[in-house]
Amino acid sequence: MDKFYGLHASPPRLFLIGPEKAPFYVAPSALSKCSPFYERILNGPFNEAQSAEPISLPEDHVAAWKLLLYWLGHDELPSNDLISASGAVFKDFELFNSVFKDLGCLWLHADKINHPQLANKTMDSICALLRNSRKESVSDAHLKYFLRQTLPGSPFWNLLVDIVAIYMMARMGDVKDFSEFFAIRDFGQRVAQIFVDKCSSRRKHVRVSEQFGGSCYHVPSTAPSHVQSLKSGVSD
Repeated sequence: MDKFYGLHASPPRLFLIGPEKAPFYVAPSALSKCSPFYERILNGPFNEAQSAEPISLPEDHVAAWKLLLYWLGHDELPSNDLISASGAVFKDFELFNSVFKDLGCLWLHADKINHPQLANKTMDSICALLRNSRKESVSDAHLKYFLRQTLPGSPFWNLLVDIVAIYMMARMGDVKDFSEFFAIRDFGQRVAQIFVDKCSSRRKHVRVSEQFGGSCYHVPSTAPSHVQSLKSGVSD
């Protein structure tokens, strides 16, 4: 009940999210308590704090906001069969990528607002999703988009490069399929190191289920934001 009370502890403000300006009515106090980012916007020396006008956040994603508000109310993310079904393997490519996109957008948002707990919980869900999927499930469009939104070396960026490296190992005869990825900053250097590590372990093939453990991609509690840009939408 405390979580739900917090959502309504102050009169709601209208937030217009994304380029489509989707309306969200949220109590500013709930957002301020969860994030220093929102604390600065809503209680700092900015126009948004001094006005009752709707707050427009065109670079944010609607899916991320829906999941954020669920988190604020329940202190957990919504249950999803693709994430929670232990040992099951899902082959619905479109459904998988829809869930992956939403979770990826939520990780970017959690990182942007400096909420490590939410970022790490989201990462755990992403890794569980990957473990329950068939090999090579993430679309190239999503991989390229999210790689360009995060800084090299950040946990999500490292996870994405690891995904691409595994896909490359599975398609050694078609390396040209990945030429666009090598234009992304620091991508080639990390992939090369991954290949060295795998070769040194004398394992030619790595199963997705063996690779992705959430905690190794966690954000430290004092980590700065790794978001590079949120200027464009995710390709469907």
